[in-house]
Amino acid sequence: MFLTLTMKEGGNVKFGVNQSGKIIGTGTISNSSISINNVWLVDGLEHNLLSISQFCDNGYDVMFGKTNYTVINKDDNFIVFKGKRIENVYKINFSELVDQKVICILLVNDKKWVWHRRLGHANWRLMSKLSKLQLVKGLPNIDYHYDALCGACQKGKIV
Repeated sequence: MFLTLTMKEGGNVKFGVNQSGKIIGTGTISNSSISINNVWLVDGLEHNLLSISQFCDNGYDVMFGKTNYTVINKDDNFIVFKGKRIENVYKINFSELVDQKVICILLVNDKKWVWHRRLGHANWRLMSKLSKLQLVKGLPNIDYHYDALCGACQKGKIV
């Protein structure tokens, strides 16, 4: 799943019951709907693991329930993604994120996408005009992007 990978040794990671693995590389993992930076490639680790502390350090809250969990952006309380608990492990299936309308974890912090949702998925030409004429308080400077389209707009066939 690595989009980019830089091979370099650096430290160990502890996981499970008294197990550890050597970090042999770092990179970015991605699929069509989500990207996560600073991912470690660990020698001997047979499963993909996400660090909850990294999410918390990067401005997200993670809420665990009996059968599922939710990752929420602290800035705007936007649900980034949800996952399920299977036996005693909380799992995420990246292919299910398309169904959850996840654009990209990195784009959630982008103010223009927040305003796009706040304004009822307004088109970019309108948002650009509102921004230039300063008709909405707090609206950041937004340039017109003819090709920008969120998942909800795609499903609704908004052009």
